[in-house]
Amino acid sequence: MSSKLLGHVWDLDLPDSTTKLILLRLADNANDETGECFPSLAYLQDKCSIKSKTTIRLALTKYKIRIYFGH
Repeated sequence: MSSKLLGHVWDLDLPDSTTKLILLRLADNANDETGECFPSLAYLQDKCSIKSKTTIRLALTKYKIRIYFGH
């Protein structure tokens, strides 16, 4: 967990709560030193209680967060 990144996300003025929730989950999973995290879309769906992978993809691409789809 990266408390530094969590603090930054909490301070963001975002237009919707879904995006903030997704970013908070990513920050919570991020490496403290590198800021990298690699959760799956299924993991984000489960932890954020979001039914649509498209919703997550749109929120991430809107803020130019790179996502990689693995197997």
